[in-house]
Amino acid sequence: MTARTGMATAIETLRSWTEAGTADYALAGVTYWDGDQLQAVLDRCREDTRRQPLMVVADVNESGVSIYQDYYFDGGHWEEASGGTTVWVVEDSTGANVGTADYTVNYQAGHLRFTADTAGSAYYLTGRRYDLNRAAAEVWRRKAAHVASRTDWQSDNHKVTASQMQKQYLAMAVSYEKQAPARFVRMRRVDINP
Repeated sequence: MTARTGMATAIETLRSWTEAGTADYALAGVTYWDGDQLQAVLDRCREDTRRQPLMVVADVNESGVSIYQDYYFDGGHWEEASGGTTVWVVEDSTGANVGTADYTVNYQAGHLRFTADTAGSAYYLTGRRYDLNRAAAEVWRRKAAHVASRTDWQSDNHKVTASQMQKQYLAMAVSYEKQAPARFVRMRRVDINP
């Protein structure tokens, strides 16, 4: 399996946050961390968004006329449009897809700018957003598990404290977990009649 095209930015960001090289270590013949493995971690930290309304903000040109080109959505780490229309879709109010040639997007800032005036029409976003902080915490914990068996030793004038590596990895996991946003879950009682 090859990592999805629209995941390249998220995977590289996660790789840099976790110092996850493409051949950090091997377990049972499997080498860690390639793009597929990081994508699998990211997929566990994914939030799917369906038809989220985009917020339009008018700009006024030099003639005093309102121009509607700027739309906003919740920014963050999104699977990018290069991943295809199954993972990133902008639709108008009729449900028709708007092609990526009609706008530019800044995923991190949550800003979508149309190439032409939209007259304030309603647009909706369907996509996948990733919690990179939670994913980074998982990678750090898995890296800590790999080095858990390392022990300290000393002889003569030499002292090696290999166990500090696990402690540092776990500290990094806690640091990223603290930065992760709160999760919300919808609960429904099934033990009563509606």
